[in-house]
Formats: sequence, structure tokens, C-alpha cells
Amino acid sequence: MGMAGGAAFIPTDIASLAYWFDASSGTYQDSARTTPATADSDPVGGWEDLSGQARHLAQGTAGLRPTLRTAVLNGRSVLRFDGADDFLRKTFGANLPSQATVFVVGKNTANGGILHDGDDVAHRHQVYRRAAGTYAMFAGALLEGPAADSNFHLFTAKFASVSSVFRLDRAQVAAGDAGAEVMDALTVGAAFDNSSTVSGDIAAVLGYAAALTASEIERVEDYLAARYGL
Repeated sequence: MGMAGGAAFIPTDIASLAYWFDASSGTYQDSARTTPATADSDPVGGWEDLSGQARHLAQGTAGLRPTLRTAVLNGRSVLRFDGADDFLRKTFGANLPSQATVFVVGKNTANGGILHDGDDVAHRHQVYRRAAGTYAMFAGALLEGPAADSNFHLFTAKFASVSSVFRLDRAQVAAGDAGAEVMDALTVGAAFDNSSTVSGDIAAVLGYAAALTASEIERVEDYLAARYGL
């Protein structure tokens, strides 16, 4: 969480941060991000990227927006996805690399829901709950983790081809080949084709355009675990 006598760590301290979303900050009712979403059950049509990279998530269709739920996880807000059709998306101006590290704080109460994805079949960094009832990551190859449940977790997915690593609540649960697809967009709460929607809550999503070192992963995980009480 930071050295004694020094400033506490924040995710932007690692230079490769590509996007950062926190449900307790930067939520808007509309996709143009003009009307803040602050009250419990407000719709969220825009989610501000806190990384400084301006990769803001949006949903232009009112009926497909998740809702803000306040004081859910360690006093922090979450976005609640209905499991039917809610999702947010941002198309990037250029590809992010195949080597990347993704962090998600959330819970998925039904099999098949995808927390983090791209926008087409060839550009995917998936973190999800498989229809088979296990957690997994995928970027062209499946790397399967443990049996899923309906609790909040801190998911860490280091995408590095045959050296990929999947972690759950700061512990490694799988390692091996997850594929080597690049990302040209981000979808949160569903698959690239708007299917496999999440039934549950998402508190935070972060992506780094690099395969982080073990010490860098630990710094981000410690920050998120402390913030969300995990």
C-alpha cells in the first residue's frame, strides 16, 4: 500500500495503466456523461475512465444500462447488471497488446456471465464464469480456474500467451496458455456479441497494457483488497 513515510499507491503509479473504472467515482446516467449518477438505483449510461486515457465506457440505449447501487461493498458503490441485457462498451482508437493484465472486483451469481471482454471473436481478453460453473480467462485459449460461487472476488488475469496467470483473491489458481489475442475494444458486463450477460455486481475494472511483474500485481491487488474489503 505504499512505503512508510511515502505516498500511498494508486493504480496510475504503474505507467502501463490503460483503463480504470471505479463504481464509486465517475458514473453518469447518460452516455454523453452530462448527468451524474449518484443516487441508489440511478441508471449508468457512462462510466468515466480514471486512467487519464479517456477510454470511457458507454451505453446509449436506456434499457441496456446497469444501475448504480450505493454502499454495497465495504461502503463502496457497485454497478448492478441484470443478467438479461445490460452492458457497457468502449471501442479503442488502436489495439492494446496481447500481453496485458486485467483486474476485476465483482460477483457473478449465474453461470455464463462475462465480466470483461472485447468486441469481436478475434479480439478478446475474457474474465468470466463459464457455463460449466468455473471461473476462467480466455484470449484465444481457455485457462480454467476453480469452481465459481456467488461471492465478491478480486479477479486478476495476466494475459501472456503460454505464460498466462489467473489469480483469485490474491492467490494463483491457474497458469498456462490463455492465447494471444489483442484488444481493440472493451465490453463490461457481457460478451462481445452482447450475450452472456452478467447477473451480479461490478465495483472496479482495471487494465494494464503489459504483463505486470509479480511485485506490480501485488501492489494493485493490495490496493483493491484494502479499498473493497476483500
